[in-house]
Amino acid sequence: VVCSDHHAMFIKTDASLWGIGRNHRGQLGDGTSIQKKIAVKITAGEVLNVEVSTDHTLFVKFDGSLWGMGSNEFGQLGPNANLQQVKPIKILETGSSSASAGEGFSFVLMKGGELKSFGRNNYGQLGDGSVIDRNQPKVIFKNSVQAVSCGGFHTMVQLEDGSLWTIGNNE
Repeated sequence: VVCSDHHAMFIKTDASLWGIGRNHRGQLGDGTSIQKKIAVKITAGEVLNVEVSTDHTLFVKFDGSLWGMGSNEFGQLGPNANLQQVKPIKILETGSSSASAGEGFSFVLMKGGELKSFGRNNYGQLGDGSVIDRNQPKVIFKNSVQAVSCGGFHTMVQLEDGSLWTIGNNE
């Protein structure tokens, strides 16, 4: 179960993905932008993990593909013409192990420890040394990443050696 301040997503024991709550940007992925007060099934039994922010949702399937839905005004759903997506769209074909979502930006941890980022970058939260939004996933760490977690406008990255790295807003 993961929650934002607008919606919640959960994976049932059969690996199906479900969502409930506000859906004004299509972040539930049910094909609409209508709020749901009763949980709706989004995909059949193939979801490994899910992550949410206020306006978009990311999930990884067992085959390593990365999918997303909801707002895409900053490119947080990858190279999809920055259009809102009310149904899940494939962002990466294979190799994903988990994802994390911030306010308008996304990180994906690849199998083997490589870390990629894309989306909003107004505070440098993508970790590429710029403040330019980007809809193409870019490698930030080449290997050795163990975990990643996004906040509103910052990201925390834990490497396999136990060190913790921070990126983005430090107010």
